[in-house]
Amino acid sequence: MRPVPIVLSVLAALAALSAAFLLYSRVGAPEVTYGALGYEVQSDRQVRVDFEVVKDPARTALCTVSARSADGGQAGVALVRVGPAPERRVVQSHELLTTARAVTGEVTDCTPEGP
Repeated sequence: MRPVPIVLSVLAALAALSAAFLLYSRVGAPEVTYGALGYEVQSDRQVRVDFEVVKDPARTALCTVSARSADGGQAGVALVRVGPAPERRVVQSHELLTTARAVTGEVTDCTPEGP
């Protein structure tokens, strides 16, 4: 095999990989990632939920924090703003009021706020 077709094949493969990476970084990479770090039941009517959010430091995220009761029903829900911060990773705590004693506390969603 001659060197020119091999070089062209390698260049085409590199161009395809570069295009795929660029497309993923602009479209496929999530703008906000999140996760619960833990929870602590404070009383029959309150639970503290600790969670982390990873986002653009200049942006604000809107996160849904919720709690469930022993029967599996939703005992409380709140929207929590996680504002601009010096770093990408933000650790946040939220005291969530509940209608019944909570047995879990969780973050079910976080999305970027605004344009």
